[in-house]
Parts: sequence; structure tokens; C-alpha cells
Amino acid sequence: MATQNNLFALFDVSNPSAIKARLAALDLPFAILSQTVSLDSWFLITKSAITTKEVSDALGITDGSNGSGVLVRVENYYGRADTEVWEWIAAKRSSSSKWAEACLN
Repeated sequence: MATQNNLFALFDVSNPSAIKARLAALDLPFAILSQTVSLDSWFLITKSAITTKEVSDALGITDGSNGSGVLVRVENYYGRADTEVWEWIAAKRSSSSKWAEACLN
């Protein structure tokens, strides 16, 4: 069975514009797919081998260069949100997703 891509929640970001710019600038081999949840919150998808600390480092949160924020790896999820959010998670978290595969590999 194929492993799933990692799902992270990033929230309480002190400098959303810096994080947004950093997310747009990241490229292979460290691609991160993002879905905006609110002004200072995102869901992120990475390859399964990427750790929470590596994502924090890449976004400039660990050293504070892009402000502060809370990053959590998500194993399970539940709640109420726009259908678009749930569809995005389901499509991108699957390692068999052609779009995620093209972006993350």
C-alpha cells in the first residue's frame, strides 16, 4: 500500500504575507502544496518523508525570519468547512494523486 503525503496545519502566523511569499517560492525537491484556510492559516501537503521541523525550517518559522506560527502534522481531521477544503485534502493527501505526484516528485 502506498504511503500518504503528509498533511500539516499551519496557524496563528504572525507574518502571513511572508509565509505566503515563501510558500510560492519553494520548489523541488522541497515542494509544499498549500490551501488557505484563513488569513493566517493554511493546510500544507508534503512528501511523506518530510518532517515537521523541515517544513518549519523551510518556511522560516524555526529561526523567526518569516515570523512565528504553529505547525502541526495532522493524522486525522474532522470539522465543518467549505467543501473545497475537504476535497483538496482528499485529493492532495493521496500519494496516487497525479497533481500532487507531479508537484512533489
